[in-house]
Amino acid sequence: MKKRLGDLQLFAIFALIVWGVALLSSCAPKTVDKETFEGTTYKVLNSAAITYESSMSALSELNKRGMIKPETLKKARELGVKFWSSYHTATDLFASYMKVESAEKKDRIEAIIVEVLNTLSTFTAYVAPLLVE
Repeated sequence: MKKRLGDLQLFAIFALIVWGVALLSSCAPKTVDKETFEGTTYKVLNSAAITYESSMSALSELNKRGMIKPETLKKARELGVKFWSSYHTATDLFASYMKVESAEKKDRIEAIIVEVLNTLSTFTAYVAPLLVE
């Protein structure tokens, strides 16, 4: 008989994902001042990574227990790769911006943060129902 994640574990994982997405939505970058931009960018990227890592960890556990189909895991990984790619592009741009602060780099970071949020939203929309089935 396959073991299922406990209801409390599933609720905690789902709550973490919902919290992460809510935090990301509330931290969307705003072009106000330099300090707010840098702080917000850091928080968005940090929260996105935590949400992704938590979701992938839960998926891995479900996979170990034989609770998800291989094609479902494959699709989740494909969506995760899209997120992870945009995330790393954003972190690289942000590191570059921190060395040479320019309006062009700031605009590029804002654009890639939107992509990060979109890819994370697609990923979590696919993964969240898997974690509470």
